[in-house]
Amino acid sequence: MTGPLKVETIPEAAIIPLASLWHDGWHEAHDHLVPSYDAATRSRGRFADRLRREHPSGRMVRLEDRPVGLCLTSGAEISQLFVDVTARRLGVGRVLLADVERHIALSGHDEASLTVVQGNDQARGFYERHGWRRDGLTTIEIKHGSRSAVLYLWRFAKTVMC
Repeated sequence: MTGPLKVETIPEAAIIPLASLWHDGWHEAHDHLVPSYDAATRSRGRFADRLRREHPSGRMVRLEDRPVGLCLTSGAEISQLFVDVTARRLGVGRVLLADVERHIALSGHDEASLTVVQGNDQARGFYERHGWRRDGLTTIEIKHGSRSAVLYLWRFAKTVMC
């Protein structure tokens, strides 16, 4: 698979294929790091519903007219970044991350942030290779019915410029 990568805002028509990409990527990266009851609640439909709400703040990459990368932001925070398994090692993540960093800077922020689930060494390495620095550790509590667990997250930060 070759061809130019096209970065753009997420159109409504791309929600279903991007939700599938996000679902598959999330489970690949997180199933072994989160409680099984949490992973089981993350269906394609749940990802599609969230993407319908959040897609105006997102960016995507197309390769040969097929969505292969997804990034969602909230202010200066990158909340999600996933690349289709068939498009990895083609520069999709690098191009998407650079685009989103530029958009964060253009919106008036001089620093961007993100979190990575502790133990997701592939994501940690990706961000560190692209100039992000670890900026501490934080936790979130995952609740499902009467069950709960604490999830540890690495915080990352990076100075961004236009």
